[in-house]
Amino acid sequence: MNETLSGAVVAIRVTGDLLGESGQQLPAVDPGADAFGAGGPGRLGDVGRDLYLQWQRGLEARVREAQAHSARVQEFADLVSRTAGSFADANDGARGQHRDDRDAGTTAGGT
Repeated sequence: MNETLSGAVVAIRVTGDLLGESGQQLPAVDPGADAFGAGGPGRLGDVGRDLYLQWQRGLEARVREAQAHSARVQEFADLVSRTAGSFADANDGARGQHRDDRDAGTTAGGT
């Protein structure tokens, strides 16, 4: 694998790792139910609790999304790595074939 593709694979893997880490850290931004007025009296408190429940569900969904994106980015890095390896193999094979053809031409030419 050449250095450019190797560097790209490393950058893609780092991106996947960052997505995974951010997904793990998202729950830390939860301000708590009181921030939504869940401790308030009567209907106001009910609305605050409902809002907080929606916040929690949304936050959990973002965590799952970050984890899923992280996995997809890691799969993409694996694909780029395998593809780069295939390109390198094909390039090496072509170089070897070219070298063999050149050597055969030299020998056949009687030099």
